[in-house]
Amino acid sequence: MSSQFVVAAASALIAVVLGVLYTFVTEVKSKGGVTAPPMWIVVVKNGLVGGVLVYIATTVLLLSLSLDSLQSMQSKIMQPNALAQLNDLVYKSSSDEPMLSSIKDKQRELEEEIGSLVQGRIPLRDDDEVVEAWRRSVEDAQTCVKAINYVNPSFWLAGSEFSRKQLSVQSAARERGVMIRRIFIFDGHSPDELAALSRLAKEQRGIGIDVRFIPCSRVLSSTVYNKYKLELNGALDLVIYDVNVALLTSVGVDRRIGGGTLTKERPIVDAANELFEKLWAVADKSPSSSAGGGG
Repeated sequence: MSSQFVVAAASALIAVVLGVLYTFVTEVKSKGGVTAPPMWIVVVKNGLVGGVLVYIATTVLLLSLSLDSLQSMQSKIMQPNALAQLNDLVYKSSSDEPMLSSIKDKQRELEEEIGSLVQGRIPLRDDDEVVEAWRRSVEDAQTCVKAINYVNPSFWLAGSEFSRKQLSVQSAARERGVMIRRIFIFDGHSPDELAALSRLAKEQRGIGIDVRFIPCSRVLSSTVYNKYKLELNGALDLVIYDVNVALLTSVGVDRRIGGGTLTKERPIVDAANELFEKLWAVADKSPSSSAGGGG
């Protein structure tokens, strides 16, 4: 605020000087060269009035320009401030406080989340958060997207809510020149599932995505999966963006998304990338070839 005051005051002073000079000249001209009125009258009449107006206008302008930076600063200090207040609340609460146990649980959750963020890892609690992280990461990708997907085929096929999103987002990425490769892992060999996977392959290839397939049994028995199983927390569904960020998805017994993690931790990204490349080399272009043990 002090710098704003100095700028506004300087502007006001300049206005006073200009007002004095202007009034002096006009008074002299109007009286045909006769000496101007006393200086204090001139100052009161024009200089001070103009100076006050300029001071007000300058102050308002400077305040409006600094509003965005002030709001940004407030948002930066709000979270640490809130955590400090939470810690203080827990410290001052008595042991029989009805909400104390719930507050402590939430405190631990917040501390864990902040700890993860500092390490470059974002926990994703449910399928909505996973899909949103997936969408934003594809939109931000500049060079390549590599994906291994183990979710239920119905999640991807036309007609589902996710299908509409993924087709639009990935089409835009391909138009930007982003290379997208995807491996679908599947369980069964039933004609219905193989037919669904074939339709899925056609749909993905229709927007310029390179697609391959591999049975889950081959993945689980592979050397590379077992090498990185611990590093990747057993994930069978993951995406690598520009070889800089990895999205690891937790998949339930019904092959539905249960949550996940978006991370830029180098060991995890490298492990996910190597797993993809090794599986890509042995995966097949059609699900029926993979189901028959080819490739």
